[in-house]
Amino acid sequence: MPQIEHCVFFKRAIKVSDNEIAKVMEKLASITERLNGASNFRSGTNISPEGLHQNFLDGFIIQFDDVAARDAYLVDDEHKLAGAMLVELINGGVDGLIVFDLPIISA
Repeated sequence: MPQIEHCVFFKRAIKVSDNEIAKVMEKLASITERLNGASNFRSGTNISPEGLHQNFLDGFIIQFDDVAARDAYLVDDEHKLAGAMLVELINGGVDGLIVFDLPIISA
């Protein structure tokens, strides 16, 4: 089974501060540290010069050892709470969110 890069990108609501986003990112990072098979949490603001972001300016990525580790994260109660907190900060709620899981293929 390949490792997975769980990529989440979102459109922050205009009224939302960096501090509000940081609190949710800290919660997600702590979940990543706690769960077996989850690692390498990264978050930040888009820095691409291409201008193709379609207002998805913020995001985070978590690496999972396998599908089972990713699935354990998805049903985790703290993840569900952090996800609900994040959706409250997103322009358009769930419609302002993209989740994309990529397999990590070793060469």
